[in-house]
Amino acid sequence: YDGKDYRVILDTESCKSYESTSVDLKALPAMTDYHKEFQYGTFSSVDMMNFVVNTYDNGKVVSVVVDAGAHGSHVAGIAARYHPCLENEEEANGVAFGAKIVALKIGDSRLGSMETGTAMTRAMIEAVKHKCDVINLSYGEGCAMPNDGRFVQLAENLVYKHGIAFVSSAGNNGPALSTVGAPGGTTDAIIGVAAYVSPAMMETEYSMQPKVTKDGKSIEENNGTTYTWSSVGPTADGALGVDVTAPGAAITCVPNWCLQRSQLMNGTSMSSPNATGCVALLLSAAKAEGIKLSPVRLKRALMNTAQVLPGLSSLQQGFGMIDVDRAWEYIKETKDDQFDDINFKTRIINRPGGPRGVYLRQEQEVAVKQSFTVEIDPVFATADNVDFETQRQRIEFEMKFELNTNSDFVTVPKFFMLMHNGRSFKFEVDPTNLSSGVHTANICAFDTARPGTGPRFVIPITVVKPIADKATSISLGQLEFAPNEVKRFFLNVPADATWMDVAIKDERSVAVDKETAPRLVALHTLQL
Repeated sequence: YDGKDYRVILDTESCKSYESTSVDLKALPAMTDYHKEFQYGTFSSVDMMNFVVNTYDNGKVVSVVVDAGAHGSHVAGIAARYHPCLENEEEANGVAFGAKIVALKIGDSRLGSMETGTAMTRAMIEAVKHKCDVINLSYGEGCAMPNDGRFVQLAENLVYKHGIAFVSSAGNNGPALSTVGAPGGTTDAIIGVAAYVSPAMMETEYSMQPKVTKDGKSIEENNGTTYTWSSVGPTADGALGVDVTAPGAAITCVPNWCLQRSQLMNGTSMSSPNATGCVALLLSAAKAEGIKLSPVRLKRALMNTAQVLPGLSSLQQGFGMIDVDRAWEYIKETKDDQFDDINFKTRIINRPGGPRGVYLRQEQEVAVKQSFTVEIDPVFATADNVDFETQRQRIEFEMKFELNTNSDFVTVPKFFMLMHNGRSFKFEVDPTNLSSGVHTANICAFDTARPGTGPRFVIPITVVKPIADKATSISLGQLEFAPNEVKRFFLNVPADATWMDVAIKDERSVAVDKETAPRLVALHTLQL
C-alpha cells in the first residue's frame, strides 16, 4: 500500500526460464487497479498473454485478469478501435473511434467463457459506478420466459433509473421464427440487434464473387440481407424480438496471443457493437449540443428513423438498418417533446400471461376471427421515483393518439386517448382468409399533435398459417432458391407424431441449368 492505492508485484520473470532464477522484485512494476493507471503486463513471449490486476477487500484479494477468448477484443474494436498514430488506418477504426471503453468481464475462464448471473449483476453495478453511457452485451441464449426474471429487473433499473442505454445481440439461431435469444431479443429495456451482410461485405470480407450467373448470363447479386443464422422474431409472447439491424461482420483487432493483428468474425455479437458505436456517436453529439438524451428517447429515435431493408420481414430486421444521420436529425427535432421520454408498456390483457403482442400459430387459433384487448401503460422513469416534478408529470399527462395498421386482416379503432395509470382498447384479428405462411402486422400509435415523429408505441401481430393439407405425406413441389433465400412452410403436426422423414432431390440438369455444382440447403425446424 503506497498511502493511496494497493499495489501488486507479479513475478513473470520466473516464467521465462525453466531453471531456478533469482528475481529482484523491486525491479518489477508495482501495478494497481487497471482503471486507475491502465497498467498491463505480459506473462512471456511464449504465450504473449497480457494481464491486468484488480484488488478487493482492502488488498486482501488480488484478481489477475486475462481474457477468456478473442471475442471481447474484437467486439470492442468494432465499437471504438482507434489508431491515431498509424497512417492510412482510417478504415480500421471502429464506429465511435476513440470512445472510452470500460471492459467488464462476465465470461468465466473456468467455464469456457460462459457468463454467470453473479458476474452479470456485478458488471451492471460497475457500469453505474463508472458512469457508463452505453453498454454492449454480445452474449445471449434461450430463455423460458421472455422479458421476465431477475436480470430483466436489473436491466430495467439500469436503463430507466440510471439512464444507461443497453444494446445487445439478438442471437445467432436463425432462420426459424422465434429464435431470438435472451436478453437482447426478448427484453423491452434492451435494444436488440440483428446481423446484416451487404454485397460489399460479401466481396471484401468473404472474397465472394460480386456477381452470380444464371442461364449463362451474369447478373447482380442481391442487395444485401440478414445472415441466415441471424435470429428471427417474434418472441414467444408476441413481441417483435428484433429492434434494429446493423452490419454483422468485421475484420478488426484481436489479442496478441492470437499472433495476428486482426481477424474476421461474424455474428450478432458483431452487429451489436456496431449499433453500440452508433449510439455512442449520438450520445456524444447530444452532450455537445446540450440535449438530454434518455435511453427511451434514443431507442425511439433509432427505430423511427431506421431504413427498411427490401425483401426482409420485420421479424428479421426489426424496424430496419440503423441510420445515424437521420436519427440525429430526429433527436434535434424532438428535443423539446415532453412526451418522448415516456416508455409505453403494452400488454394483451385477455390472454394468459399478458403477452406483449399477438402471436397466432395453432390451427384452431388461425381458423377464427378473434378480438383482443390491449392495455397501454405510460411509464415515467421508475416506479420508486416520486419526486415532485415526476409526480406532476404523471398527474398532468394526457395524450391523444391516432391508431392505424399496415394490414387488412387487423381492425383497430381510429383514436385513443391515454392518461397516467393506463387505458385499454380492443382490436380484431381475422386470419381466416390468409394463405399459408407467415403474416405480420403492426398497430402503430401516432401522437395527433406530432404525427410526423413516428409511432410512440407499436403492437406487433404475427399469424402463422399452416398448410391446409392434413395428409401424412405432403409434397412441396419443385422449389427454386435464390442465394441466401429462406422459404418457410408450416405443418399441422398429426396427433402423437414424434418424428418425420424429409426427402430432398436435386432437380438440376447439365443440359438445362448448365451447371450442377454443389449447393448447401439447410433445413431448420423449431418446436415451441
